[in-house]
Amino acid sequence: GGDGEGNLDGNKGYAPSHVVQNIARAKVYFQAIPSQVLYDVCIKSKGSWNLKQFQELISGLIEDGIEEQLEPRDLLKLRKDLGILFHVFDTDKNGEVDSWEFAAGIFLLLEGSATQKLSFAFRLFDQQGTGTISRVELFTLMIAFVRVLLLYSLSEKIESKPTPTEQARIEEIAYHQAHKAVDAIFQRAGGGKFDRLGHEKVMALAMECAPWLEMLDLFSVGSTNPSPIR
Repeated sequence: GGDGEGNLDGNKGYAPSHVVQNIARAKVYFQAIPSQVLYDVCIKSKGSWNLKQFQELISGLIEDGIEEQLEPRDLLKLRKDLGILFHVFDTDKNGEVDSWEFAAGIFLLLEGSATQKLSFAFRLFDQQGTGTISRVELFTLMIAFVRVLLLYSLSEKIESKPTPTEQARIEEIAYHQAHKAVDAIFQRAGGGKFDRLGHEKVMALAMECAPWLEMLDLFSVGSTNPSPIR
């Protein structure tokens, strides 16, 4: 049923109008963080953050990026948004978020085209600099991307963290979509006989095998001009 309410039961699993609105709000903050800064933070942290560390780290990076301190009211709103984000990534509910998974998803909110974002995320996962990505790495990346897309389609409704039902539904859709995309990419790239694929190859097939990745372009300034959210 297309009631336009941003529920998770449609074929797509997200409602673009909600997504665009929520992205518009989050984007303003996140695009203040240079991708390279975020990349360095993730490389250095090699671990996980609890909620407080996460909120402090990201709001600090944002304030550095915009070169001013946020008003208490705005900071509170930002912390709330970061809190929702934190709980979506804390899939095993241990109160910590893995910095790699987080980084993969958060790249969506940074500046740049879908292709730029993907290549940056690949670089992050490719610690050895092989220029390739494994099935498991690509799956981790894709599932993080889908989580963020779903989160922003739901965040009008989520008060502070998703209910167990919402969380289970997010995970179910994210798992399914990521699995389908990764299988299709590896299948198309060589009948599934390779363990790892080159970044270029994956990039060439990604948009075709995972059409929802085009939504990454929604996160770029200039692609949509929603009115600023108060």
